[in-house]
Amino acid sequence: MEHLYIYYQVRPEHRNRARSLVLQIQSRLANRTGQKGRILRRPELSAAGTETWMEVYENVSQATAAIVAELQAESGLAELIVGERHVERFIDQWDVA
Repeated sequence: MEHLYIYYQVRPEHRNRARSLVLQIQSRLANRTGQKGRILRRPELSAAGTETWMEVYENVSQATAAIVAELQAESGLAELIVGERHVERFIDQWDVA
């Protein structure tokens, strides 16, 4: 199992529409897999005047991670993002072979 941290920039004028799309993504994911996600944003604007958002999905399988990517691609969210989405993956395991 892994944890996904997906961050990107959104212009303040797109906040409501983007939030709605992310909540739809998370609802669809929960309906398909039972997996819940969270959405966070930094309280301050970046130097470029955009908001930094982060979606968090904890304890997901690789299959669920693929569904997250599929739902995001279908959502139209990319049109509201400034720059690229960054996906970071982390695991809890500390054993190194």
